[in-house]
Amino acid sequence: MILYLWLGCMFYRSEAGWSIPDSLLFTVYTVTTVGYGGPQPLPNTGAFHAFTCIYILVGISGVTVIGTNTYQMITLEATRIRSSPLEQKRQSQGGQSTDDASESEGDYDAMAREVARRKEQFMSELDDLVRQQPFFSAALDYCIDRFKQTRTYLKTTRSGRILSVTLPFTGMILFGALVVGLIEGWSPLESVYWSIVTLTTVGYGDYVPTKNSAVWFCTVFFIPSSLLFLSFFLAQVAKSYIHLHSSYVVQWERRIRRKNEKKRAKAERAKEAQQNAEVASKSAENAASDDVKVPSSPDEENNGFNTISYTEEEEEE
Repeated sequence: MILYLWLGCMFYRSEAGWSIPDSLLFTVYTVTTVGYGGPQPLPNTGAFHAFTCIYILVGISGVTVIGTNTYQMITLEATRIRSSPLEQKRQSQGGQSTDDASESEGDYDAMAREVARRKEQFMSELDDLVRQQPFFSAALDYCIDRFKQTRTYLKTTRSGRILSVTLPFTGMILFGALVVGLIEGWSPLESVYWSIVTLTTVGYGDYVPTKNSAVWFCTVFFIPSSLLFLSFFLAQVAKSYIHLHSSYVVQWERRIRRKNEKKRAKAERAKEAQQNAEVASKSAENAASDDVKVPSSPDEENNGFNTISYTEEEEEE
């Protein structure tokens, strides 16, 4: 994030001619959606508008990821504290509060089951009512099938998850840019710039609607809806980061597990080879000891000696 802020600082310093403190302040309240407006007037160039649009979207996404990571660390630390022996002892002593929590959870489950039952009953009655009209029945079946296929695609595929994050937010940006840009007579880049600055609640104030129709559109619909769409966008960014981080952790766990299994198998093979070598060495020693000749008996030694003595006596005679 520090490198990202420095990148924005260098761009705004070269593009707008601001000082380093002013450029750094502008980048900070841009990614935090504060949006004071910066040193006035803001540059009215295409490079400034295009870079700022990208910088806002990437910056608030980065801030969201940092917040999500911090929340995960706090959650993990809280889980570790709850699983400590001291905390488990405290929980065991607070049995009454646990019973009260269980009762409240039971009431919530009963209410959820009742809501689900009423929803199922309503959908069944609506289905019976619609099926009395063949045309509406076929149209409803087609819409339901298409909706299920689209939902499955958006939930199960990587491209679908990306589209589920970007499409609503991008559509809202283009819709606001189209309506207000046509009314105010702005260029396409200026309209998109205004829409992103407004939808992300940055609000520099350099582009504002001035005509009554644009003012009413922004007051009644676009600005209130921007909070909803921005919340949805940031929630999806956080969810995607958590999913990506979890899959990354799982992949690393698998790699470490495979690596440990390979080391264990290699150690077992080395140990087995050492044991086989020791067995082979002992077998070789036993075979060598069996091949050693047994000392000859005394009779065989005397016979050999007598033969040699007899030969010597014959030579003397």
